[in-house]
Amino acid sequence: MQGAILLAKENKELRATNEKQKQKRTRSRRQIPAEEGLSVLEASILIGQQQEATQAPPPGPGIPGESAIQPPLAGVTYCISLKGQTVELNGISFYLPPKVLGTFGSDNSQAVVSLTEPLYPITFIDIASDNCSLDAIVADYQSLDDVFNIGFLKVIFHNGQSNDVIQDLQTIKSKYGVDAIFPYPVDASTPPLPPGPYFWSPSSGTINAAYRLYTDEQGAFTQGLIPSSDGSYNVIPAAVPVLSSASIKTHWLNLTVHQGAGSMTIGVPSRLYYTKNPAKPLAGARLGVKDIFDVAGIKSSGGSRAYYTLSPPANETAPAIQKLIDAGAVLVGKMKTSQFANGEWATADWVDYHAPFNPRGDGYQDPGSSSSGPAAGVASYDWLDMTAGTDTGGSIRVPAGVNGVYGSRPSHDPALLKGILPLSPEMDTVGILTRNTTLWKEASKVLYGVLGDDNSLPRKLYLVDFPTHRSTQSDKILIEFAESLADILHTNADVFDIERVWNSTSPKEARGAGVDDFVGDIFPLLTAKEQLRLVGNKLYAEYKEENEGRLPFIDPSPSIRWKWGTEQADTSIDEARHNLSVFASWWHSHGQAAGLDSCADSLFVYPQSTGDTMYRDGPYPIDSPGIPSGFGIDRVPSF
Repeated sequence: MQGAILLAKENKELRATNEKQKQKRTRSRRQIPAEEGLSVLEASILIGQQQEATQAPPPGPGIPGESAIQPPLAGVTYCISLKGQTVELNGISFYLPPKVLGTFGSDNSQAVVSLTEPLYPITFIDIASDNCSLDAIVADYQSLDDVFNIGFLKVIFHNGQSNDVIQDLQTIKSKYGVDAIFPYPVDASTPPLPPGPYFWSPSSGTINAAYRLYTDEQGAFTQGLIPSSDGSYNVIPAAVPVLSSASIKTHWLNLTVHQGAGSMTIGVPSRLYYTKNPAKPLAGARLGVKDIFDVAGIKSSGGSRAYYTLSPPANETAPAIQKLIDAGAVLVGKMKTSQFANGEWATADWVDYHAPFNPRGDGYQDPGSSSSGPAAGVASYDWLDMTAGTDTGGSIRVPAGVNGVYGSRPSHDPALLKGILPLSPEMDTVGILTRNTTLWKEASKVLYGVLGDDNSLPRKLYLVDFPTHRSTQSDKILIEFAESLADILHTNADVFDIERVWNSTSPKEARGAGVDDFVGDIFPLLTAKEQLRLVGNKLYAEYKEENEGRLPFIDPSPSIRWKWGTEQADTSIDEARHNLSVFASWWHSHGQAAGLDSCADSLFVYPQSTGDTMYRDGPYPIDSPGIPSGFGIDRVPSF
């Protein structure tokens, strides 16, 4: 009996002690000042830190010569930040960035209280006129936007004023399974949120943007990106589960692809969030950029794992890309490049990273290089509108041709090359790849300023390396294209033989040398020696310092080119620059002169890509990788 009384007494004392500790914890929570702006999660973490720092550990077995009870920790510093969340709606994955866009209905109205789920998909509907119907608006949203779906009609916010419109919304509730319809609060956010799909928490009133998540099954991207409030970017912390094969079926492509476990996840915001205007001609256009452009807050790889490891996040975005963003383009990711923008063949040259998959043909053709990811990505995905790449000796033109998209090498503009990993500053250019010429023209205006308003077309048409007989289907297409182009220009197509013209008009500086001998080493010298100076030497030095004197792995193509560059005399690059200047002057006099009322007096056409097969598994060209010496008409734009 005495033992039972003693046990009851101990239990009573234990309960009293626990109650005191509970009250102490409650007081600790209340002692955190509200002005610190801590969330519940952050406050709980802080309390945990305080307890860890003040509570002594239980007595242990002890260590000879030391006290059995160790002193309390001085403090454990750690930080947990919320990175948003991933949800699934109607079988589609969405990412909700942590940034709160506004608040809706955080009051205790009966309509809001009746919504008991922690998160609701909602749609803000902009009812522009009295004769708008919900059916028409939904059809319009579905045709314009791949993020919106019927599930977002669970809750509707609208700005309608007409009783007829509001009655239409109420009448159609059952058709779409709408739980609630609210007028859009005037003070919900400043400025008001644009129409479109969002996610909303009735309990807190917070609203978040909806990013639809796509799988990069073609392997075109290196990182998916989302913007931060300070103008920098973060890697999107979300992934789509890969369960099966997927089909790429659009008006220009029908291909079944096999998703892999290594596929990147890319998030895209609703197109309904953006409206074009003169200041934002690219509003809502989704943009991917080659992984040699600086993007604020993000590291670049340049196609090299060692380079990615050593490179810090960029402090600012490359001016060329920032121009597109300022014009309304939405940056969604960085895209694969052959290593350091050198020419590479898939798959043997692509050692550090796997080459993207070209969607054309059977899906196993070489994607071209070096703007491989930008070309393969914009050729494959309806949800990607345009990409930015670079061209030094064909790095936009070749991938655009073999992937079947529009892309060009524009005129050289050094101002746009800041914040770009260089191959050759004298020949590097920035260009756009798209599936339609209208967007390409708008983006080009943004990058290069107002395009010339030429009222006439070139009066001469020259064909270089064109087939003369319709021997193959490809030859037939090329010849018919040239004939149609000649009709549009109201001229005849003439064959241009550059070697013949050079031999009869070559400048005195050539001293009788043929065009191949005079300019054949310009490209390999300027690319090898300049990139080794600007990129390679720094990479070697930093990697050696961090890795006990070891050197980084370099893909075969840049490795061979850099080695060849070191074997050439230092004076050779000065000679290359001199010959480049001489050739450019000769070309503008005897090849393509400026026009009186057009950009040029003539138009040169040559077949860049002819539809020939080049499989990812070979056969590997016998002379590759090698030194890109020699001369062809495709070098003229670079010079």
